[in-house]
Amino acid sequence: MSQPRDGQLYMQTNEVRNAIIHYRWSTSGSLTEVERMPTGGAGSGTFKRTSGQESAPNAFEGAGSVILAESNTLLFTTNGGDNSVTSFRVSPDGKLTVIDRQPTGEPVTGRSGTAKSLAYRPQSRTLYVLHAFGPNHLRSYTVGEDGTLKLRPERHSVDTARKTDRVSTQAVLSPDGRFLLVDILFDARPATNPDGSPNLVVANAPDPDGLVIFPVRDDGTLDEASFVDAGGAGPFYIAFLNRSRDTFLNGFAVGDGVLVSRIDGEGRVARGPLVAINT
Repeated sequence: MSQPRDGQLYMQTNEVRNAIIHYRWSTSGSLTEVERMPTGGAGSGTFKRTSGQESAPNAFEGAGSVILAESNTLLFTTNGGDNSVTSFRVSPDGKLTVIDRQPTGEPVTGRSGTAKSLAYRPQSRTLYVLHAFGPNHLRSYTVGEDGTLKLRPERHSVDTARKTDRVSTQAVLSPDGRFLLVDILFDARPATNPDGSPNLVVANAPDPDGLVIFPVRDDGTLDEASFVDAGGAGPFYIAFLNRSRDTFLNGFAVGDGVLVSRIDGEGRVARGPLVAINT
């Protein structure tokens, strides 16, 4: 997550001793490391929790795990290893000071947790944290004026009656804060076939239900979700266009494409054509 060029850029390491790397981003586009700030929480390291592999590319397998909020004065990050979230104060020069770290309320089973993605709603000072694994994929905090985190009791799932072990990647709020959108990568946790090949049940292929949309109430609580066609296989990453209230891009990890969609005031989605990415 970054400010405009000639500003600051932040990323997390996902090391077992997790940290935020703060870079200075020059007008030329070059990056200079300024500091590494421990989050006080744990990442998963090289262990890939979604597949159980000891070491594999994209061990974190999530999106939007570091976000800026409140006019870039606060920074939040997930700690996927221990299912916690850390908040930081951002100074005018971009440097970070730890404020708080709180568990998401979801227990860690096995070697790592799966807290992956964050979304912040300033109208109600609500911070949403998405886990790759359920049953409680979504938890939330109330963010104090001082940046402290108070866990809220609500719990929400992106599972359906027939799909009870879905794997999600990212949660994004619509710019007006009225809808929370969640991408689903797999309809079941990855497994291994008897011959050793991977068994992947990719979301939105063939069932058109890989995008989950939660209406958001004024107090930040979520209403009943709708399950809609994401437009491609393996929805992974959502981004609303700059200065747009309703138009967003969705990238597909398996479909190898990007789709432009619009969400209306009732939470209904209209899709454009899928643009293939040649690799």
